[in-house]
Amino acid sequence: MNYLGVVTGMRSEANSLRFIKVPHLTLCAGGNPGRARSCAEQLIERGANRLLSFGIAGGLDPSLRTGTIILADAIVDQVGNEFLTNSEWRGELIKNLADSCSIIEGKIMTAERPATSSSEKHKLSQLTGAVAIDMESAGVAYVARKNDVPFLAIRAIADDSSQAIPQCALGGLTEDGSTRPMSVFIRLALRPWDLASLLRLAKDANYAIRSLSRVAATGF
Repeated sequence: MNYLGVVTGMRSEANSLRFIKVPHLTLCAGGNPGRARSCAEQLIERGANRLLSFGIAGGLDPSLRTGTIILADAIVDQVGNEFLTNSEWRGELIKNLADSCSIIEGKIMTAERPATSSSEKHKLSQLTGAVAIDMESAGVAYVARKNDVPFLAIRAIADDSSQAIPQCALGGLTEDGSTRPMSVFIRLALRPWDLASLLRLAKDANYAIRSLSRVAATGF
């Protein structure tokens, strides 16, 4: 049976798909473009006839607020390779989601690691023209192009362009997309001044996940 193949970075992103109404299979890549590519290849092997990169992202465009949904028209990787998303599928989603979500179309950059400071986000925005940054979409896009299947990326802004990501948060994700709270707490003990930033990041990420849940409930 044909179905929608979805790649996320985190299990919490995958859980936001529980209301989706189409046959699908989801794999978590743990915030790594290479693993995202491997996940997408597995999904194709299992019969996926469409590929979707789905999850939260960091904002590069200063006008984007937390929770804004980005419907990517293109993905760019760290070396400048660009992948277009499927315009027909994208157009259908825009119509379906118009009454339930605030949607922005734009380019998303995929990187090996998060952009952790406002200055880094500004630099990447100027360099690539991307409005947001994630760590999975380019890997999925590559596999979609290779196999000639429709591809789309849907992302919700978690940390906006002005928000720094605390160092203690960077070790909190496993390869399968699970969280490692103890690792975060150990790092926080060494950098207690990061607590306020960490709490804000968690709050904003949860808000973004709720935005993704609304998208999933509307359908793909």
